[in-house]
Amino acid sequence: LGFGRKDSPTMGPLIHAEARSRVQALVEEALAGGAERVTPEQTPEPMPRGFFFPPTILKNVTPAMRIVREEIFGPVVSLLSFTDEESGIGQANDTEAGLMAYVYTGDAGRIARLSERLAFGEVQVNGFKYAIYLPHGGIKESGMGHDGSHYALEDYLVHKRITVKQ
Repeated sequence: LGFGRKDSPTMGPLIHAEARSRVQALVEEALAGGAERVTPEQTPEPMPRGFFFPPTILKNVTPAMRIVREEIFGPVVSLLSFTDEESGIGQANDTEAGLMAYVYTGDAGRIARLSERLAFGEVQVNGFKYAIYLPHGGIKESGMGHDGSHYALEDYLVHKRITVKQ
């Protein structure tokens, strides 16, 4: 994946032009509201075919911004500050979305606490791992059911109990 050049990031395109426009609008709205771009704004030259959006990191993002409140489905990371673990959990859970959360720490106790308290269908710790045997799915407004693993079959099954009295 990527722009087809050796020095390009390994990032594929978004699904269609509307998706790219939506991500661009969210980033521009956040910047207009006081967020700052950490990564350089770069467009590959020549622009590849497809709907690429450059990997983007934003700082000084506030919890009220749409870029925090909505699922982006694009290569954008919004950095928010918090003063302690409790306020960080509160900020993370204060959304209608609930697909995935990421935790980076070497503290086993913190991993256990955060994994339990973060209201997301997946909690990825110190990186990410995807595999067909692992379920993938969200909670709240982030979809229904799971894909991957044997749990995905549940979406296609109806359990029925049949009892015959002898």
